[in-house]
Amino acid sequence: TLRVDIDTRSDTVQSKIRDAEMLKINYIVVIGDKEEENKTLAVRPRGGKPKFGIKIKDFVTDLEKEIIY
Repeated sequence: TLRVDIDTRSDTVQSKIRDAEMLKINYIVVIGDKEEENKTLAVRPRGGKPKFGIKIKDFVTDLEKEIIY
């Protein structure tokens, strides 16, 4: 089971990321102008550094593997 939430507040992206880290969210996915244009994601795993240019299909595949195991 996946739980997904979208933060549509008018706060800054940094503020939203900080709040998500405080809530111990496993993956923070940011979709900005560059990601939208390139059809990719910026993914920040909990406690890790952000990874940019992740293809949506690859991210979903990795999540599926993580859920199964």
